[in-house]
Amino acid sequence: MKQILRAFSLGILSACIVMLITYYLGHDEKQIELTTNEMIQKLESEGYFITKKSVEETETDQNQSNQESAEKKEENQPEVEEEPNREEQPEIEEDPKVEEDPKAIEKDEPATYTLRIEPGMSLATIVQMLHAAKIIEDPNEFSAFLEENNYSTKVQIGEFNLTSDMTHEEVAETIANQ
Repeated sequence: MKQILRAFSLGILSACIVMLITYYLGHDEKQIELTTNEMIQKLESEGYFITKKSVEETETDQNQSNQESAEKKEENQPEVEEEPNREEQPEIEEDPKVEEDPKAIEKDEPATYTLRIEPGMSLATIVQMLHAAKIIEDPNEFSAFLEENNYSTKVQIGEFNLTSDMTHEEVAETIANQ
């Protein structure tokens, strides 16, 4: 047993020495210092998207999202269901395609809505927008569906065409691009 242990440790020691020698002798490449503009051009040429935010804007965005999440935790207390105030509801961008036509209502045609999900939007905001556009009937039920089926973390940014006759699963599949 003693011989096996010595041979094993000798092998590890020799491998480390070889790696050390290779690192110091083969490390002749000089690091290239790029300016900010050169870095941006290189990244854009490789297909990356660059957003220009200062550190202050990033910190402000993080503080706002922290405050919003704290407010949402307070709102999600299961004490008493209340009708949300109009002031607290997010502004919904009206799409010209969503105009309510009295004839369409009489014929019971499904309502169509183009949902625009932007970076930083919370799930609660998206659900409220769908409820206001009459795509879903119960926002709490839809939120629970998204959470239970792991769609809540897979919601994508973009524009999605939805109709009121879609099931919860169809809406979730559409906004999660699955």
